[in-house]
Amino acid sequence: MKKNDLTYIFIAILCCLSNQCYSKDKMKERVWILDIKEITLDSLKANFRGSTIQDLYFENHSDNKWILNIPNSIYYDYQYLDISAYRQDKGWNEVILIDTSKFVKYNVTNILYFSEDHDVIITAKPLHIPDDNNNALVLATTCSDKEYVNGKNMSTLLSEMRYNEISQQEALDTIIEYIKSDPNSLAIMKIIDGFFSENIKLETYKQIYSMFSDKVKNTPAGNSFKVYLEDRETYELSTKISVFNLLRCDNLQVEPFIKDDGKYKLIIFSSVGCRPCHEAIPIYKQIYNDLSDKLDMLYISIDTKDQAEAWNKILERYEIPWRSYFSYDIKGGILQKYMLNAVPSCFLVNPDMMFEKIDIRKENDKIKLYKLINEK
Repeated sequence: MKKNDLTYIFIAILCCLSNQCYSKDKMKERVWILDIKEITLDSLKANFRGSTIQDLYFENHSDNKWILNIPNSIYYDYQYLDISAYRQDKGWNEVILIDTSKFVKYNVTNILYFSEDHDVIITAKPLHIPDDNNNALVLATTCSDKEYVNGKNMSTLLSEMRYNEISQQEALDTIIEYIKSDPNSLAIMKIIDGFFSENIKLETYKQIYSMFSDKVKNTPAGNSFKVYLEDRETYELSTKISVFNLLRCDNLQVEPFIKDDGKYKLIIFSSVGCRPCHEAIPIYKQIYNDLSDKLDMLYISIDTKDQAEAWNKILERYEIPWRSYFSYDIKGGILQKYMLNAVPSCFLVNPDMMFEKIDIRKENDKIKLYKLINEK
């Protein structure tokens, strides 16, 4: 299961009242105006997803102009944005905003950000009205706002990289040029985490970070980038596994998830919504039954706090005998601390606390594990 694969539908329309740095104490509101032509809606809702999830409703003004007041805290924090429209005859439908009426190879207009230095009004016309077989209202618009273009260009690069049309290094070189032309771009900063990879040198990422203005660095997205740099440097300099105090799932005690006790350890990173993780449980159980007297096994859940109950139900359903920990309080996420991008992932930690990635679903890795433990 890939982390953050950018499938959410975004739409954002804003105008900024003044240029100010992020501060939770400054609750300045931005006004997003969506001017919808040729279709009447009964309600319009924005679902912001960042460190929190919040719903805000647009106000319907004259001539079907929908206006949303957004606090400064939400504007700087959100990473993903879903828009839903309600009509009495059709109920709720998601809203997709695209460029004009022309579909392009990579329709990345679902990644929308807008500038802070001027008022922005987006005029949109329906390109597709949902029927019984389609649950999306597609609106076509023309917009040349600078931040809109930055977000679109960044998302296009990400798509081209994922489809191997350009190399990761080529994409990063292009990003550097984008930042040079607009170091105040929050849109670029917000999307930059999609390009994180161990294949790119840490010094390259430090160069990219240094090119942004202090204003952008001081946003939640900028702070997240800084934490990545710190985690990456710590990981690359470490010779032994970093151990964090985590919350145990069974007794809710906070403790180091492993101890330096001279045993081999198998750390399994998993998640509620990860089907491959659950399909591997029979393999984990076989290893536990065969080696648990010499091998310390444990789960680390990467789920959010609101998924804790669902994770505990997974433990009960599959009758998991090894201990399990929550990691939702780890800043930046536990996977980032070890430069992992997906679950299931496993680390084998030797008695000297040195560690290596291992995939015990692969027969060769499984044989290696048994050989190491049985020879100890």
